[in-house]
Amino acid sequence: TLLLSPGCRIATEVVMAKVAHLASNPPGDPPSLLEAWLTSPDLTDKDVVGMMLDFIFAAGETVRMALT
Repeated sequence: TLLLSPGCRIATEVVMAKVAHLASNPPGDPPSLLEAWLTSPDLTDKDVVGMMLDFIFAAGETVRMALT
């Protein structure tokens, strides 16, 4: 069993939900950043989860710096 951190688990759930949504719905016009990543032939779902985690951690760091 693979144990995931809460952030990784949430990012994976969001990506999988969006993948399921895109299977029956076209991306928006213009596509969201997540839709653009998921429809890029150069990126895997794992790449997208990693980039989402980068965004989550960067947001946390930004808030931390703003509060100090």
